[in-house]
Amino acid sequence: MNFKRVLSILVACAALAYPQGATSPMTGKVSDAQGALVPNAEVTVTNVSNGLIFRTTTNEKGEWALAAMQPAEYKVSITTPPQLTSGWK
Repeated sequence: MNFKRVLSILVACAALAYPQGATSPMTGKVSDAQGALVPNAEVTVTNVSNGLIFRTTTNEKGEWALAAMQPAEYKVSITTPPQLTSGWK
């Protein structure tokens, strides 16, 4: 085998061996009591065990997402534009 071919095989193997980590996206959709979607709501996600806080805002469809969240218990709070706040675990 020539050097370039061996090197490309080693790089490919190294990429496969790299640990992927145990993360997952966290997603949701915000709607009001009548089922209407709520755009521009502030979503606050707090890791219950260590207090880390993540924030995002819903899009025009009321959807939100946070990428690469570690497995844990989270508290999710929603603040809608008229400042109506709810919380769930």
